[in-house]
Amino acid sequence: MYHDESLKSGFWHGILFVPRDSRKHLLTLLANIRHNTDRFHQLSLKNLNKTSGKLYKCTSCWLQVGIAALIQDFKGRGYSTPTGADGQWAEYLPFTQIIGARFVLFRVKGGLDSLNLCHDYTARVEATFRMAFKGGLTMFSREGDELCIKSLHFDGHKHYHRRLELHRILRGIGNPPSRVRLHDEIELSDDSSDHREAGAQPYDDCQLLQLTDIFVSGFRAILADATAAEAHRQISRPLTELVDKWNRGRKGFSNSRWFKGFCISEGYIDNGQWQFDSIERDDEIMQARLFENG
Repeated sequence: MYHDESLKSGFWHGILFVPRDSRKHLLTLLANIRHNTDRFHQLSLKNLNKTSGKLYKCTSCWLQVGIAALIQDFKGRGYSTPTGADGQWAEYLPFTQIIGARFVLFRVKGGLDSLNLCHDYTARVEATFRMAFKGGLTMFSREGDELCIKSLHFDGHKHYHRRLELHRILRGIGNPPSRVRLHDEIELSDDSSDHREAGAQPYDDCQLLQLTDIFVSGFRAILADATAAEAHRQISRPLTELVDKWNRGRKGFSNSRWFKGFCISEGYIDNGQWQFDSIERDDEIMQARLFENG
């Protein structure tokens, strides 16, 4: 499991689950894109300030491969993903292997300031992470899916001013949902996700943390942040399809190739009680998109 966050327009948790048996294939696809675009530094939407160039191409291709990785069933139809290579025939290849990754997006509406019972900022992060984590596992494990969580990876700890505490997270989760098992030797890592830094997490884990970062920032650009840079909005457009599928509700979403591949929700405290809802897209963003497509 890989976690990243965003602090704009609320507090956003992004959690990416990657199966061990298909992890290598996903990492190979991501590595090929880096090679084809000659981009080997840390990837993040924060580093994008224009809608062209090798960095934009590499990040865009990563996001599209990440979206394909969330497919749970091809439904008898083909699907292609970009390789980042130049040339008319080399740019896209058939996506033939189900990776079965899953993604949870959970926004704490209004940010973490309302959680005044937590003794510090990091405790607020841990508490709301548990909501997102357990909620996603509950949904993904329905209807026969069995999940085993072996490790938790967070994108650094320095901005929290202390290490995240595995025992606090697991104690707060309590009993996991049925058909979900937390491995007896589950581990937590919260070192840097920048593979160039000394003391960073292992290279492969850094890559999946960076993919999680792209997902979180991309969804935020689509759903809430009307002030996001134009490069962020443009690169994130493929996520609009996933948001639309989610907003169909369970009945409409159940026939999708991405069914049980992701979930989107938000929570907030009202009169001392947590309330949960779907995330409504910002009207300014919708108007801008209509103008762009007009």
